[in-house]
Amino acid sequence: MDMRSLLFFLILPILSVHNIYAQEVDSLLVKRLDSVVVSATRLHVLAGKAPLMVYTVDSTDLKEAQPQLGLDYALAEIPGVFAMSSNNYAQDLRISMRGFGARSAFGIRGVKIIVDGIPQSTPDGQAQLDNLDLGVVTGMEVINGPASGMYGNAAGGVINIATEGVLQNTFAEARYLAGSFGLNRFQLKGGIRSEKWSAIVQGSNTRLDGYREHSGMKNTSFNTKIIARPSDNSHLQLIFGYVDSPEAQDPGSLDHNAVSIDRTGARPQNRDYNSGEAVQQAKLGITWQQKLKKDQQLNARLFYQWRDFSNRLPFEAGGIVDLERDFVGGGVNYQLNKSNWKLPYRLKIGIDIEQQLDDRQRYNNLLGIRANRSFDQEESFTNVGLFAIQELEMSARLLLLINTRFDAMELEAKDRYLLDGNDSGSQSYEQFNPGIGLHYNLKKGGNIYANFATSFETPALSELSTNPLGGGFNQSLKPQQAQNLEIGYRKHFSLRWSLKLSSYYIKLQNELLPFELAAFPGRDFYRNAGKSERFGIEANLRWFVFKDFIARFSYTYAQYIYQQYEIDGNNFADNYLPGIPQHQATLSGHYHHSSGFLAMIQLRYIGDIYLNDTNTEQAGDYILGNLRVAYQWKKNKWVLSPFAGLNNFTNTSYNDNLRINAFGGRYFEPAPGLNWYSGVKLRYNIK
Repeated sequence: MDMRSLLFFLILPILSVHNIYAQEVDSLLVKRLDSVVVSATRLHVLAGKAPLMVYTVDSTDLKEAQPQLGLDYALAEIPGVFAMSSNNYAQDLRISMRGFGARSAFGIRGVKIIVDGIPQSTPDGQAQLDNLDLGVVTGMEVINGPASGMYGNAAGGVINIATEGVLQNTFAEARYLAGSFGLNRFQLKGGIRSEKWSAIVQGSNTRLDGYREHSGMKNTSFNTKIIARPSDNSHLQLIFGYVDSPEAQDPGSLDHNAVSIDRTGARPQNRDYNSGEAVQQAKLGITWQQKLKKDQQLNARLFYQWRDFSNRLPFEAGGIVDLERDFVGGGVNYQLNKSNWKLPYRLKIGIDIEQQLDDRQRYNNLLGIRANRSFDQEESFTNVGLFAIQELEMSARLLLLINTRFDAMELEAKDRYLLDGNDSGSQSYEQFNPGIGLHYNLKKGGNIYANFATSFETPALSELSTNPLGGGFNQSLKPQQAQNLEIGYRKHFSLRWSLKLSSYYIKLQNELLPFELAAFPGRDFYRNAGKSERFGIEANLRWFVFKDFIARFSYTYAQYIYQQYEIDGNNFADNYLPGIPQHQATLSGHYHHSSGFLAMIQLRYIGDIYLNDTNTEQAGDYILGNLRVAYQWKKNKWVLSPFAGLNNFTNTSYNDNLRINAFGGRYFEPAPGLNWYSGVKLRYNIK
């Protein structure tokens, strides 16, 4: 049986359920989809009324019967989003949205990440999720498409994450997970609820040997959150988080021949040079909301993040990187809600101030041992952003949303390694980004919307400092700029069907792209393409088959093409951008019975992916299947929940990560075949 036959065989039982169960779906489920209030737009709006595409993910998809090691499972069901590197913890999860962020060799770039109102993304556009424990996450909102008019630099998309805070009761909880490749994960969580405040504390310890040689990981995290209501008109939130990951090994990428010989093997250089990373990170944040009058509110935030990062790369010259980062910032905004005007109007104006200080040093790597220093540089990125978001209900059917933002950025590099000269320097950017959207409710139900928005993305400090010419910033790199036009349609059909459909066209200048040099295999350098364009179609369908069962389908078509791009006499015009599949689709079924039984099945199709700018190499398409089951027993105040899962039950041979434009054809990081996990959660509700 080939993979497409297997896909049909697995889908058939889901489709046939409709003939077995003729129950009318609970209309409350459908109404709830339109009544969800999303905050990722900064001006809180109903999900069904936003003149842009917003997706929401609840805690069931994020946590229940999940290993809670990454967001990849939940993101797979959102069209336009592509996630990789879920098995290489030295690189963290790589996320791209409509192609933004696809260039990243590690972590997240081009996508704005926010957790509990505090930015996870630094001013230069980088973000890591290695300090986010999904054990405390309750929901996620995703905005597809450029959002610089709301969030400024590197906002090709937005992921807004919320963690537990407002509790139903005081409780204590323990969770244990074991699985393939030496996976062991312990979690402890407790919460206290009183009349005017609540607090939650969570800690976890994770160990993994890894599917491939030299791919183990150790991680310990601690998170706490306190929410208080000093008065009926005020809301205070205090969050603290700490993560210690002393080891995350990097097995490296392989070429075709090495993959065919041994999928589980590490690249010899990565093993010899002990390639990998160690991280310590802490964050502290406070947010305040104060209702001034019935129709006015003041919001403020202040935060500090510290990160100590050490990275061992698979080569000698400058192959060990030590980075200490301080990220501090805050913001204040004022909101006006005039619902009693002839034309209801809402306004939010504010300022965001953020500064990132990176103390970056490089040392020679003598087979895993730190040797002489070869680079010492202090880098800073300061950003001041002024924004205004306005919403006007022009009629009972028509809504207008306008975003405007101005960002002033100052970058500086202080060279402290002067043996090869002083490469200190600075540069500045100023960007104004408008966005406008219209939302219209159709007479026969459903709604349509259209929006136009611009975005920009500066090179990250790590990209600027990876200079082929030596120290200082790579002055040849320019910010990437984009213009986005999008139209969309949303509707519920007969209380059973829910459809979201969008199409977009994006025009880009100076697209940022990675490449490698023969002298530094394994290190990514960056350059600009002249012009490129992106056209895409995204569809999301939900079917309430019967009361306890929901089927979901999402599809993404992405045609991303260079228009002008010439390097060293090679013309790449009309080639596809590497790193993004042209087609991807996800089909899933979610069954949650009132008895406590939960089952989720997910099938993913990923199309062919080009691996280099010349389009001469590509990774083939594949189908991937995942299965999760859980059951919940309740006895008085006790809740016992065993769970289990099968990853890649189709036993597909595929690559979990792809290195774009890698030197020597080392594009591939093989993923595991069929693997499993199981565990149990015990909770005691005190009151």
